[in-house]
Amino acid sequence: MLTYTPASQRPIPPTREYPWLLLLLAFAWLWPGVFSHDLWKPSEPELYTAISETPFGAWQPMLFGAAYFQAAPLYVQTAQLFQRLLSPWAADAYSAARFASVFYTSLGLLGSGMAGYRFLGRHYGRSVVLILIGSAGLLPLAHFMDGQSLLFAGIGLAMWGYAVAHRQAILAALLIAIASVLLMQSAGIIIAAVPLFTGWLLWLTHAPWRSNRILITLICATLTTLPLASIYPIALSITQPAAFAQYLHQHLFGGYGGTQHFQAAFQLPYYLQHILWFAFPALPLAIWTATRRKPLPANAASFAYYTLALLTLLIALNPQRDQDSLVLILPPLALLGAAQLDNLRRGAV
Repeated sequence: MLTYTPASQRPIPPTREYPWLLLLLAFAWLWPGVFSHDLWKPSEPELYTAISETPFGAWQPMLFGAAYFQAAPLYVQTAQLFQRLLSPWAADAYSAARFASVFYTSLGLLGSGMAGYRFLGRHYGRSVVLILIGSAGLLPLAHFMDGQSLLFAGIGLAMWGYAVAHRQAILAALLIAIASVLLMQSAGIIIAAVPLFTGWLLWLTHAPWRSNRILITLICATLTTLPLASIYPIALSITQPAAFAQYLHQHLFGGYGGTQHFQAAFQLPYYLQHILWFAFPALPLAIWTATRRKPLPANAASFAYYTLALLTLLIALNPQRDQDSLVLILPPLALLGAAQLDNLRRGAV
């Protein structure tokens, strides 16, 4: 007797793809670059000095005996942890400290890849990771001492959180909360608010996101983020009141200043000069996707475009010029670029 098996119940045909090759490629790209070279990047000697001077477990990085707010406390403590684990038996002190960048870059790649898989479907996570690995701007952040790798990890984890929000509300809320804390550590509360603000904006304005599960995710993420983000300022106010006052008045909002000195400036021309090389090939691939007639999944498209719009606006208004800030928009650009990557004509890239 002939039977019919619905397409949704048929087993997925085997493929000739080897996920371990992607892991090997990511390993070859991430790990060897941190070894056997001195402090190349101009900011590395200053950051390494702060890592060396700050007591292990301290809430505030120190440089020459004064509070140092240009380094994320979480990054400094992570670098010190890797120094204790790896130096001197496996790596010198410089290389061991750089493993903090490797760790947070790996988190960002994991989050971005999982977002591509959950948002777009099978195999797309691999494409997102490959686009990011190929982007020129990510290379120095992954291989040098640079606290901006926290930004990359934060946006990647936030993307993963929203990609699973329709199915796994608790996991999504935790990922979004962790992402917000990482962003706050490196860039202040304005940038840290982007993941939550994006989610609430999507829920209010975009029908595919207006569901009870998304609402539960956003409420849980907000309630989880607030106490987690409060740990650092509360601990700093107790242990170092003078440093807390300086943080509150001058650094609470990151590059925009603090409660006593808030500032903004239009820096878009500066970033337009750097985006073409920094985000290559993620930017051209995202533009290719945006110009195709084939529609993207509604959830992926709306999240990527909303996130890009908010982050671009905040980067353009930041008075502190730093091309590494563009790493914030790399994951959503890679997500868009991966959506139509397989439809590129042969020889187009």
